[in-house]
Amino acid sequence: REKARQSSCASNCKQMGLAIMQYAQDYDETNPLASGYQGQSNWFDISWVTLAQPYVKNISVFRCPSDDADKTTGGFVREGISYSINAYINEFWNGKYGATTPGGDWIVNNANANPPWAQIVTLSAISRPAETILIAERHNGDLQRRSAAGAPSKEGNGYIASAPFTGVDWTDGWYGYGEIPDGSRAAGSAYPNGQDGTVTVKHSAVANFVFCDGHVKAMKPSATNPDTYGKPDSNMWDASRR
Repeated sequence: REKARQSSCASNCKQMGLAIMQYAQDYDETNPLASGYQGQSNWFDISWVTLAQPYVKNISVFRCPSDDADKTTGGFVREGISYSINAYINEFWNGKYGATTPGGDWIVNNANANPPWAQIVTLSAISRPAETILIAERHNGDLQRRSAAGAPSKEGNGYIASAPFTGVDWTDGWYGYGEIPDGSRAAGSAYPNGQDGTVTVKHSAVANFVFCDGHVKAMKPSATNPDTYGKPDSNMWDASRR
């Protein structure tokens, strides 16, 4: 049964990857922002999900069948989803970035920074699309339970307020948990700082990942980033790698 759910989840991922690619083609080869920012009209209702949804038509694509939380969360995030986008900003001061920018407060607060912190990511800026993560599993149920523990986070992972993977903990209060996997961490470290980061692992010890070229692969989360600082060239969350 779990294999069937993993297959259904992989199909969802394939559709999301295609939707992002279609969006980028329609918008000057620019990936969607992870969340809206106040300079946009209707910014509150904008997220990478709402921008990609017209290309897939069905909101159910953003729900993994293994996500055991109620679909609706109420509050700020509205309807719960099971995936998050890669908006990596660890070491942005060294020119690193993810598949998109976090958007939201990140742009509002840093739009005039020098060097620019609010990197707008185009397809041409991603040199290794087949080795760079675009979307990964992060179930609403998992994030809801973690939020209830009292650590800084939002109300869950939702259609409006999807918490992006940022690779740092100092944006947790803005978006919710943003930590990525790191295989160099001690086994059994407390969430969200374990080897899996905040990637949800429900499919027999692996999770589904969408890459920037659109392909989908089931992997152990720690394999996507064996060692953030010791093996930076193996960090699949860093889209700036050449």
